[in-house]
Amino acid sequence: MNKSKESKETKAANEEQIIRCIKLGMDLHTAMYTIGATDEEMEVLEKDEKFMRRVEVTKSILELNLLEDHQDAMNLQLAQGKTAAVQWKLEHVNPARWGRGNGDDGGSDIPGVVIVEIPGLEDYLNRGDRIGNDLKEEEDADGE
Repeated sequence: MNKSKESKETKAANEEQIIRCIKLGMDLHTAMYTIGATDEEMEVLEKDEKFMRRVEVTKSILELNLLEDHQDAMNLQLAQGKTAAVQWKLEHVNPARWGRGNGDDGGSDIPGVVIVEIPGLEDYLNRGDRIGNDLKEEEDADGE
């Protein structure tokens, strides 16, 4: 076998391994490093328009499959009354409107902390203290 044919077969095998890594979710450069591609081989592959198109198509198909899986998981969660997956999707579909960096800091100066106000909670807690104190006063009166 001549060197040119060996080189083409090696390149084709490397491309297949890279595509396999991308199908698993790796980015292009990590996939290239994983197969042990040299800097020169990486440069040749990045300039190969046919290969780069194949990489983009593979990434697009992976994204589609993952979004379909996410939709299925989201439907299961919604059936259980859970909304985290819906919130995630909204944040990613329209981050300006639904994202965490939309200007609403949640009322806290601490990054990642959101203050939730529940109307009537303070009254409820205060009433609980009063009821507890009333019960204690009744016990004290009975014990005298």
